[in-house]
Parts: sequence; structure tokens; C-alpha cells
Amino acid sequence: MVNRNGLAKRLLLILVVSSALITTLITAGELYLRYRSELRQVEADFDFISDIYLPALAESVWVLDEKQIATQLDGLLRLPNVRYISIDIEGRTRWSAGTRAVQSELVRITPLRYGRGETKDVIGHLNVVASEDRIVKVLWEQLARTLIANAIKTTLVCLLMLVVFQLMVTRHLDRLGRYLKDFPDRKDSLALGFLRRERGWWRPDVLDEVADSVNQMVTALREGHQRSEALTARLAKSEA
Repeated sequence: MVNRNGLAKRLLLILVVSSALITTLITAGELYLRYRSELRQVEADFDFISDIYLPALAESVWVLDEKQIATQLDGLLRLPNVRYISIDIEGRTRWSAGTRAVQSELVRITPLRYGRGETKDVIGHLNVVASEDRIVKVLWEQLARTLIANAIKTTLVCLLMLVVFQLMVTRHLDRLGRYLKDFPDRKDSLALGFLRRERGWWRPDVLDEVADSVNQMVTALREGHQRSEALTARLAKSEA
């Protein structure tokens, strides 16, 4: 059905290429929006730490409560985007949790302030590190799922289009081609007709117009041939 149908091949190629281009554009837009959303979530985690955890953490650092500091840092690591967190005192890391072995990082450094009243002194700095690699990994996984799903859908649509094209177009074109090919040797006056329902809400359509045009052409050729034969016979009698 495909090997001898170049038109169907071209139709399927156009369908596959256009589907791939449209999917690529849509997926690229979705991935960009997802990437921006993930970055906003990282910033939200940073803000959450600064607004909620920072005062209690600063107090623990001030009183040098090692156990409480370790507990608080481990708690911050439970946030989905946080991979490493540390507290620096006078430029040197005093406490830390997590690992920093990532290729791409998002870092926020926030001063730890502690004191009574309006004036609060900087007693250290909190370094919060989020991994951008996790975001990229999530996006690649989404891209792979989208491409696989689109490949499956495109394959199914192509097969459906091939069947529909065969039923609605190709078989009628084959019948038309055989009718015209056999026309010079045909002795009957059978008109061209396509094998399909005689009525429908879509009728008449372009195939009906093609059949009518071919039948009119065939009728005109037959009539012209008959007139030519009659004229030749009269000329032969007159010469005799």
C-alpha cells in the first residue's frame, strides 16, 4: 500500500515533519516555562529559609549550641532544592551539611544577625546552595517523555492517515488510472464509477466531479470516433 503510493509517502513525510516541528516548538516553550518555574521555586525556598529559619539559627549560633545547629541544618536539607548549607564565621566554614559536588549551583549568602533591640550585629553568614543540575535533569526527563509520547502518537496517526488515504483517495485514483488505461481497448460503453456509497451528506464531492468530467470526455471521444468512422465510410462509398 505504501511501496507503490508516492503520494501517500509524501503526505506521511509532511505529517511527520510538521508534527515534529510543532512538538519541538511547543515542548521548548513548555520546558522554558517549567525551568523558570523551578527557578522561582528555588528563590521561594531561599526566602523561606531567610524568613522562617534565620532568627532561630542565628540564636543557636550565638549560644554555640552545636547539637541544635546540626539539627537545624539537617532540617533545611529536607527542602527539595537545597543540596548544601553552611555557616561561615569570620570567613571560615564552621558548620555544614550536605554535599556540594554539583556542576551548576544556585547560591544565596545571607548574613546572620543577632542582638537585642533595633541594632543587631552580624555574627556569621548562612550559605544555601541549590543544585541547578536537578532542575536540568527534571527537564530532560520531561523532554524524553514528551518525545517518546509524540513519536507513538505520530506513528499511530500516520498509520491511520495511510489507511484513510487509501480508502478515500488512492483506491479511487487506481480505479481511474485503470479505466483510462483500458479505454482504447474497451468495446463497452461502461461509465466510470467509484466503489463507494451512492449517497451522503458530503455528496457531490470532487470525486463525483472527476467521474462526471471523465465520462463526458469519454462520451465526446466516442461520439467523435463514431462520426469519424461514418465520414470515412461515406468517403469510401463515394470513391467506389
